[in-house]
Amino acid sequence: MSMRAVIKFSKSEAVKYISHLDVLRMFQRALMRSGLKTAYSEGYHPHMLLSFALAAPVGVASSCEYAEVYFEYPMFCEEIKQRLGATMPGGCEVLDVFELDEKYPALMSVVAAADYQFYYKPEESAALARGLLNLNEQPEIIIMKKSKKGPKPADIKPMLYRMEMHENILECSLASGGTANLRPDALDDLLFEKTGVKAEQIFRTALYIEQKGERIRPEQAEGRI
Repeated sequence: MSMRAVIKFSKSEAVKYISHLDVLRMFQRALMRSGLKTAYSEGYHPHMLLSFALAAPVGVASSCEYAEVYFEYPMFCEEIKQRLGATMPGGCEVLDVFELDEKYPALMSVVAAADYQFYYKPEESAALARGLLNLNEQPEIIIMKKSKKGPKPADIKPMLYRMEMHENILECSLASGGTANLRPDALDDLLFEKTGVKAEQIFRTALYIEQKGERIRPEQAEGRI
């Protein structure tokens, strides 16, 4: 009997420029060093049953990365946390481990939103606040988004769920996932275009999935065991 575990981990400023592929390889190596018995796919080229809900973009630090891992047999979540935490490289910390029912949808398929903090120089806050006020008054906010057929115009205003300024920190909640997705770096580019102000640091603070029409954190999923 296998076990489906969700591992919540952080990615600090020190490793924020590591690509998603490198994070995947890092995680695979850490799991192998831990001695935990991970499950593998069947066939001629078996691979570790490991996936990520929605990796933070390169250049963005995060306190809410989620990896889904299947293990060969059930074990205590605390044991997984301790053993994997001991083999994770510097800059990444295992924060929590919990079990999900195998019938619950893959987290990557139900990701709906993410919260971010944009950090600015204190002297730039006033210019940014004026730019935000102007954006909020516009009926639509058009940017050029990448697509398989090349850049195309898109209205991102419906994807901006929340934008609040607190001193020199802009807190945002953005649409994320397959249905609608607004990358924080795209928003940063837009704000720079409108205000001439660029964030010094972007940090992801929360990731949400959709369940029965509501946005919740993965830890709150009804499939949690």
